[in-house]
Amino acid sequence: MHRNKSMKPGQKLPDDAILIEERGSWELHYSVSEQALLVKTNDYHPGILKLTELDLRHFADKMSKVSC
Repeated sequence: MHRNKSMKPGQKLPDDAILIEERGSWELHYSVSEQALLVKTNDYHPGILKLTELDLRHFADKMSKVSC
C-alpha cells in the first residue's frame, strides 16, 4: 500500500471532486483526476485523506481476513 496519502492541511479538493455522501462531520468525495476516494472532515483541518481503488481493495481484503 502507498504511504503519504493525505493531502496537505488547507489544500482544496480537486475541481472534479464529486460529493458522494455526508456522514456527520465527514464528507466522501470521488475525483476522476486523482482516481481516488477523498475523505474530508469539517470538524478540524488535518488535510484530506486520499484512498485509491488499490488502497480500498487492500483494506477490504484485510477486513475479510479479520472477520473470518
